[in-house]
Amino acid sequence: MSVPSLSSSEKPLLTFGVLTDVQYADCDDKPAGYDPSLIRYYRNALNQVARAYAHWSRVPGVSLVLQLGDLIDQNNGGCGRGLDRVLSALGGALPTYHTVGNHELYNCTRRDLVRRYVCPRLLPNWTPPATDDPVFYYSFSPVPGVKLVSLDCFEEGVLGRDPSELRWQQAAELLSRVHGTWDRNAWEWPDALPGLDKRFIDSNGALSEAQLKWLDTELAESDAAGEVVIVFGERSLSLHCRFFGGGLICLGKVLKG
Repeated sequence: MSVPSLSSSEKPLLTFGVLTDVQYADCDDKPAGYDPSLIRYYRNALNQVARAYAHWSRVPGVSLVLQLGDLIDQNNGGCGRGLDRVLSALGGALPTYHTVGNHELYNCTRRDLVRRYVCPRLLPNWTPPATDDPVFYYSFSPVPGVKLVSLDCFEEGVLGRDPSELRWQQAAELLSRVHGTWDRNAWEWPDALPGLDKRFIDSNGALSEAQLKWLDTELAESDAAGEVVIVFGERSLSLHCRFFGGGLICLGKVLKG
């Protein structure tokens, strides 16, 4: 299939880089747990990040980067040095907009992570809703006619939360019902679940009703204004995802909206 190209008289509305699944850790290379034929080069991930940003800095028109989650691997064992090391490697030449991934939440609480991932300086027109829970979802318009929407795919879930929190308890109740057990080890694997039910695992999450309502409003406003909208998040928003276990738990609600 040929890729359509712009004519000499046309210019793109927006050009940006995409970075995902860096999964840095300060540990030795080793085979991937999901496929032993593949090698995980944990420390070298920083070199790959540097190469990516160096490339984008040479491409005319690249104005920002979308970071789609999992900057660090779950092997970091904490939210401090590993994550800060990767964030420093991103550099300051291009503004980078983050969405939270499950691997960040293996290491960090939501409160630890939000101050690193949601930068008010880059979102001067964004006012987060008044809530006690950290808010990771946001929207911004880098150029007239284009809106980018970042989703928090783990707002409702067990990752990054304490069992004393209501949202942890609600997510745990759902997972125990789907898997038929309160054994948390069973919640980790989708193998016994059919089809789209494979998304009901503890490394996934869902949007809250408040976030869904906010998303609906954002899309309606852009539709009325004739804006192009790009929605990004760490989990799949497609019913045709090759791996159902990587889909949003609330996928049906998002697509219906």
